[in-house]
Amino acid sequence: MTGSESSVSGGFTRVWAGRIAGVLVCGVLGIAMVVLWRGVPQAVPERAPVASTRPAGPTVVATGAAEGPQLAQDPGPTLLTLNLKGVPGDEALTELAKQSGYMVEPIAASMRAAMKSRPVTLSATGRPFWPVLLELCGVLGVYPYPSSENRSAIYLSASAADRLKCPRVEAGSCVVTLHSITTTASVDPSGMRPMQREIMLRLSLLIEPKLKVFSLPYYAAVEQAVDDKGQSMVPEDSRAPGDGGAGGPWTAPIYARLTCPENPGSRIARIKGYASLTLYDGMESWEITDVLRARRRSATLSGANVEFRGLERTFVNYTAYFAVGAGQQEPPSAAPFLSPLRTVRLLNAQGEEFAPAKITVPEGRARGVFIHASFPRTASLGEPHKIILSVPAGLKELRVPFEFTDLPLP
Repeated sequence: MTGSESSVSGGFTRVWAGRIAGVLVCGVLGIAMVVLWRGVPQAVPERAPVASTRPAGPTVVATGAAEGPQLAQDPGPTLLTLNLKGVPGDEALTELAKQSGYMVEPIAASMRAAMKSRPVTLSATGRPFWPVLLELCGVLGVYPYPSSENRSAIYLSASAADRLKCPRVEAGSCVVTLHSITTTASVDPSGMRPMQREIMLRLSLLIEPKLKVFSLPYYAAVEQAVDDKGQSMVPEDSRAPGDGGAGGPWTAPIYARLTCPENPGSRIARIKGYASLTLYDGMESWEITDVLRARRRSATLSGANVEFRGLERTFVNYTAYFAVGAGQQEPPSAAPFLSPLRTVRLLNAQGEEFAPAKITVPEGRARGVFIHASFPRTASLGEPHKIILSVPAGLKELRVPFEFTDLPLP
């Protein structure tokens, strides 16, 4: 091989060696960048988490998030037997209230005086409470009315007497009344979406006060709905969450949503569904004595672990702290502890009770339900001795069925 050939060959070899070295360097740099970007989880052991000085908050879910309450059987209506012939209206009302055991009163004292001049003739043998009361309301020109001051009382008002003409359905110890049907149309001004129509039925639910109502419905479940052309009007989601609006535990406004077919008929041939009430069996209570010196402790209420975290004393009040669901693997329902039925009472050694607690549920926590109950300090009562937390227990669902036929479609 000549000198020139050797020089060329050596240069060629050096060029390729340099290229190969460059590729290797780039590869190493690329791998290093990947390691820095993504990390190598299996090559580097994880750091042990720093122990928290605060106890972990309990995990709590809302009612119905798991299996939900069990189904309840309607106990049946309270049956009345009346034989009234020309009896003054106020006396007829007194007799009905006496037989039923419920507080049924005119909303104003002047109304009772006016009832004296209205004779009532009514015959009922073993008839349900609500139909008898509504028949009496028809004679007296009144209608059941709820009051926020006494939620267990049934007051009678003349302002809603026109509701007696609305169609209604008897269902055990309840009555479902249909008040109105409304059709609404939604239009997208951009023209990107077609017009949407929705039909809303407004109903009301009358519930016998003997039922222990935990929560009231807002929307009814629609099982079947067709127009007079046989077209289905059942929406994809026939139910919606939410509790009932204003009213006592014996009444609630409810709504039933329907979809409107593209070419609807002129009437709703049939609608069938039910309203779900949540009932409770009774109250469960937890008593803690020697409460000022009581250390952290726990108990089970309404299926949930509850932890008492102490009673704090300041110059002006006492504040008790509770945590719901502490240390519980299966998340319980928080609903009984958030219900207005829940109570926290503070008593001294003589059983005298401090003023009703101001109960708060702090917000801004990612997990758990915490209850703070504050009581004003009262010198005449001395030191507190016992605290009692009570919540509804034994939640069950009662389905109140209804069915209406041949309704006008606006």
